Amino acid sequence: MKEQPITTGRAHGEPARAGSTKALVVFLSLFFIAWSLRATVFYPIDEGIESGLLKEIYANSVKLALWVIPAVVYVAVVERRAPLKVLKISTPVGGKRLLYSAAAIALYFAGVIAFELFTSGKTLAALFDSGAREWLAVLFGVAFSPVSEEILYRGFILTELGERMGFWKANLLTSVLFVSIHWPHWLWATGFKPWMAVTSVTMFILSLFLGYLVKLSGSIWPSVAAHILNNFIASFLR
Repeated sequence: MKEQPITTGRAHGEPARAGSTKALVVFLSLFFIAWSLRATVFYPIDEGIESGLLKEIYANSVKLALWVIPAVVYVAVVERRAPLKVLKISTPVGGKRLLYSAAAIALYFAGVIAFELFTSGKTLAALFDSGAREWLAVLFGVAFSPVSEEILYRGFILTELGERMGFWKANLLTSVLFVSIHWPHWLWATGFKPWMAVTSVTMFILSLFLGYLVKLSGSIWPSVAAHILNNFIASFLR
């Protein structure tokens, strides 16, 4: 059976319309170059900000400027479509879709926690030993970046690729691109280390799951929630 493209938030019954592949490749190439420069040559700007709060504000502002705004402009100007619909930002999630998404998230993280326990002995004991103030501090630190990342990768890139090659191939390629964008900073900061390969695999699996949540729900918001939850749990797995 021929694989169907993922939906783009267009009206019911209206076929998805893929834009210029060449334009998309140029867009993604420019994004990768811009972010690589930000994560390497210009990263000392982050290191020069002493206040943790100001550093978070700066980092998330830059990510918004480089990850979200260009994608919105591309959809609106180049493709002349409604960005909020195409990027699945305005898609409501309710009923069975919400229930299935919540169940999938619960099962996924139950598996992650069990895997960490049996392979490395890590637990969430630190979560229960911490107070509400620390929970909120960690949540604040991990809540904003995933929104920008999901809008670009699962909202924009996955949708654009899905219109051209179907969901499953698009999800694989999106996940490869998601992992690869982290490598410039890793290599610049420390050079190659074995942990990068392990982290890349776990990040790839997470990305596949986040993409599946978008397919399951038709919205990026369950994937945003799962991404935030992933970062939150990772902060307490010790």
